[in-house]
Amino acid sequence: MFYKFNSMMGRITASTQLEAYIPQGLTPAAREPSRIVFESKKTAAVHEPAAAMQTRPLSSTPMSTPLSSAEPGKTPGGVIPTHHGYRKIQELQNLFLKQDGLMVWQKFGRDRALYGATIGLTVLGFTVAFAQLYTMAFPPKNE
Repeated sequence: MFYKFNSMMGRITASTQLEAYIPQGLTPAAREPSRIVFESKKTAAVHEPAAAMQTRPLSSTPMSTPLSSAEPGKTPGGVIPTHHGYRKIQELQNLFLKQDGLMVWQKFGRDRALYGATIGLTVLGFTVAFAQLYTMAFPPKNE
C-alpha cells in the first residue's frame, strides 16, 4: 500500500502508487518548443543557417585569430587569442600541470617563501594564543 502526506489534514493518508511518487498531483510537463516573445509585433527573430554561424569568428578583436583547419574547405573550429598575456597564461598552466612530483606551492621560490611565512605566522599565532590561555587559566598570585 502507498501513502502520501495530506497537507489539509496534516496526516499521512492512503494513496495510489502514482500519487505517492508524484506528490500534490504534479505531472511531467509537456515539452513544447520555447517561443521568443518580443515587445513589438514588427520585430521578428533572425534565422541564420548553421554553416554561417560556424564560420563567423567568436571574437573580432586584434588579440585573436581564427583557428586554422587541418583540412582545406573545413570551417574553423574556434578562435585562438594571440595576445602575449594569453601565451604566458598557457605556459604557466602547462608548468603547473606538469607531473614532476612537486606541489603547486613548491614550483616557484616566491611561493615557497609565502608558504613558509604563512606556516611561521600560524605557529606564532598558536603560541601567543596558548600563552594567553595559560595566563588566564593560572593567573599570577597577588601577594
